[in-house]
Amino acid sequence: MKVLKATSLIIVLFLSQVIYLSGGHPVSVSASAVGAENEAPFVEVLPDVSSGKAPLFVRFECNAWDEDGEIGKVEWDFEGDGVFERANSVKGLKGQEKVSALRDALRGEKTFLKPGIFHILVKVTDDRETSSVSSVTIKVYSDTPYLDVVPCDREGFAYMARSGYEALFTGWMGDGSIQFEMGEAAISS
Repeated sequence: MKVLKATSLIIVLFLSQVIYLSGGHPVSVSASAVGAENEAPFVEVLPDVSSGKAPLFVRFECNAWDEDGEIGKVEWDFEGDGVFERANSVKGLKGQEKVSALRDALRGEKTFLKPGIFHILVKVTDDRETSSVSSVTIKVYSDTPYLDVVPCDREGFAYMARSGYEALFTGWMGDGSIQFEMGEAAISS
């Protein structure tokens, strides 16, 4: 019985067809082993830029594949709110039509008009309804400077402020002002 299952698995894998995106990453495998546990598909989203001044235009490309089946659906959440604004299904498509549709589904673009930190999500679902999600963070700046103050783990400093560079400071002064130390310079406010 084990020989029959192993032979069946080898035949199924031998007959499977792999569809590739540019760059050589498989995006879909068209056969699955009968009775095998379903593995989640792989997805990775890559932006052409990850930060910049508003308005910021960003193009996204994904690498995705499913080791034991086919990619059936690709969804995009450009707002980072868990609501997928764009969904593309490639179920039922065959051959070059499927390759083209999947290639288009794995590409996205967005213009960020306002400053902020945005978390872009891409969800890929396989032909057996198992999903994986990948995310990327986009930071959009404005002409108005701002500081993101966070606790610091560097020795001698309590906080760190980020605004395109790092400014370390020791803590709050008695009157509510802050002393920043940047290299050999110090700024007090």
